[in-house]
Amino acid sequence: MEFQAAIEALSFVPENSNVTLFSDSRILVDAMKKGDPLRAHQAQIEALRRFNDKHTIKWQWVKAHNGNKMNERCDELCTLARINAIPNAFRFTSSSKTE
Repeated sequence: MEFQAAIEALSFVPENSNVTLFSDSRILVDAMKKGDPLRAHQAQIEALRRFNDKHTIKWQWVKAHNGNKMNERCDELCTLARINAIPNAFRFTSSSKTE
């Protein structure tokens, strides 16, 4: 889920942007910073690498459930979307680009 969230977020960033992407997923951040090969997420990693070609991205890990307001808000929105409290909250139109 974290990999797809990063893809969706980056799809809305104008090309040639400087971006700091915060995530509480060490797996995601390490995969993108260190190039760790993860077979389970290979397609998503390739999509994220294409964003690396279009932007300057700083991948920043943040500790989960540690009082970081933005991280806590993201968790809240994901939980709400998962239980369908917000219908279509994270469904994007076909115009959302991942390449």
